[in-house]
Amino acid sequence: MSTGTTFDHLRKRNQIVEAALRRVGAIKPGEVPSQNLMRDAVRDLNDILREEDQDLSGEKAALWAMSSRHLFIEQGHRIYTPDDEAPDGIPENMMELLNVFWRDTRGTDTPIRILSPRDWQLTTPKDETGDPQAVFVDRTLELADQKLFVWPVPSDSDNTAGDNFGTLSTVIGTDGEYYDCILGHTASAENRPITGADWPLFWQLTTTVGAVWATSTAYTTAQSLLLHFKRPLYDFDGPESDPDMPAGWSSYLLWRLCVSLASGEQFKVQDATYNRFLKQLDIAANKLFPSKRVQSTDYHNKARYF
Repeated sequence: MSTGTTFDHLRKRNQIVEAALRRVGAIKPGEVPSQNLMRDAVRDLNDILREEDQDLSGEKAALWAMSSRHLFIEQGHRIYTPDDEAPDGIPENMMELLNVFWRDTRGTDTPIRILSPRDWQLTTPKDETGDPQAVFVDRTLELADQKLFVWPVPSDSDNTAGDNFGTLSTVIGTDGEYYDCILGHTASAENRPITGADWPLFWQLTTTVGAVWATSTAYTTAQSLLLHFKRPLYDFDGPESDPDMPAGWSSYLLWRLCVSLASGEQFKVQDATYNRFLKQLDIAANKLFPSKRVQSTDYHNKARYF
């Protein structure tokens, strides 16, 4: 007998929903839920994702929901707004800024501070010029409305027509998409987007129209801020949507949905069944989050363990 060879099992959206509906008695095994039933359950499931978004923030930020992007800065430009299609636009899905590095045209990265609202108000003068030392994110309920302030205001240190801001090269990748240069280099097969093994070190996807890539060409970059940020968990948009989480989370989402459905007035769930759902949810949560387990109050002889 041979073992399996795959390790990518995931429950699709509808599989999670139908399993939860069977457990609460809304449908029988093999029965297809009505459109209204499916719609309400999917809404509950997406509500759960949004709750997890808020819980997995700060020091608990989930590794699978992090992204990074270079924001190309311009001389005298102090406020940047969301725009996925512009080199100088902050990501439209930037939910929480985690850390920032200023990269000069030589490729040197320098960490800079993320200011709190109080620190930003105390920073003076606001229009000071120089190399970036800090950023402040003016957060709003809508991610598309937030603003990123750069301090000091980026400026050309020797006042020579912005020469130290660099010239940004943009090329066409082997997939027909456009790519901005994020690290100056001489083109070779190893760094060609996107067939070169090292291409992510040198290029970033963009919508700006670029030139045909050519080997041995000296490609250059402009000053940028490398943003590491938490993005929102993606919704279950379609019947075959995978959870925007690692494979081990399917059971956790299933039992959370069972508890959510059983808590409403639409289904008559006995207390014993509801408590069983809570127990199963607790078991799944403890497996995912060991820190939630009850800590022992017993005394131990440290000499036996250390």
